[in-house]
Amino acid sequence: MNEGNSNPSFSNKKRILWILFNVTAPILGLICFIILLSNSRTLELLRWTKPIIGVVVLIAVFSFGTPLFGAVDIIIAEKSKDNRKKLPSRGFWVIALIGVIAPASALSTLTILSTINSGNKAPQLMIISQTGAYGIPDMAVTYWTNTPENIEMSVGEDPGLLTESIPDEYSGSSKSHAFLLEDLEPNTQYFYKISTIDTIFNFTTMANSLDDLHFAVGSDIHIGASTNNPQVTEKILQYINNDANGFDALFVAGDMVEFGCIDGLWKKYSQLFSPHITHIPYRPLMGNHDGFFNGENLYLRYLYPDKIPSNTGSRLYYQIEIGDIHIFVLDLEWGIGTYSHAQKEWFETEIAVVPEDDWTIVINHAMYYTSG
Repeated sequence: MNEGNSNPSFSNKKRILWILFNVTAPILGLICFIILLSNSRTLELLRWTKPIIGVVVLIAVFSFGTPLFGAVDIIIAEKSKDNRKKLPSRGFWVIALIGVIAPASALSTLTILSTINSGNKAPQLMIISQTGAYGIPDMAVTYWTNTPENIEMSVGEDPGLLTESIPDEYSGSSKSHAFLLEDLEPNTQYFYKISTIDTIFNFTTMANSLDDLHFAVGSDIHIGASTNNPQVTEKILQYINNDANGFDALFVAGDMVEFGCIDGLWKKYSQLFSPHITHIPYRPLMGNHDGFFNGENLYLRYLYPDKIPSNTGSRLYYQIEIGDIHIFVLDLEWGIGTYSHAQKEWFETEIAVVPEDDWTIVINHAMYYTSG
């Protein structure tokens, strides 16, 4: 700026940077908010967690405040008696840098966390929402490999005679693998082997009689949290997996991991659980932490692949039938949340036709009641 000129001015270099920051900061902020608003689970997180609200407010103030402060900066300079005032001011650069760096860091962190793959996920024996010919649920062995592979599975009632070949539902070379075990007989021991793994696994199907059923139910393992104790989890799984203790199935009502968007936590979960849930039939459902920041995609990829049938068309809520027992697995992840309209309508229709003398079990992540 010339000393005799009363109008503040920029050098060409500063003008370009000023325009760039004023445009980039609000665009990055807008992208962040579009992502937040498009993910209901993240919105619930904002309602529930004050530190996250603070981060979001910080991003909003600085990203959307950058062009506003830039305009105020010019107005102040225009009215300043100091004709030598330099623009942009140092205050603008501080706000602009934060306004760009804060949303850019948030976006890059979420992108990196959701795209980095941590490798193979070990096999799991899953209860699915499809009932076989003998009145007990069908099952599926699911497996995920870091590179596309052609994998086969064989099954039988004798470990030396695994004569039945089960096709991979993901035909051809794939990273996802799912093998359906249909029309299983009650109270029967089966053996199975995956072609890429040396171990021969085994499991015993549940009875279709109320007198002989024992379920284990757990929740909130939170792998990756500072409060998680994998040694305790391992001991609990060993107890449940011990045939002498008589458990027929394990249900885990969500929050397997602390942040569902981090693939590495799903690998740790897989390594901890797989030695046990390749033997005892298992059904997890999604908790709020599992779904954080688009974690739903990883949950579904590993715990209910899209080739596994569902009797509702949804992989988040469905019904499991075991003789006269009707288990409704519902999707309610937050204590402040509500059921979706489609889910509520389906549940009300199905529960209305359950015979009065039958058992009805409803399970979801959020608690209906707590004593403290």
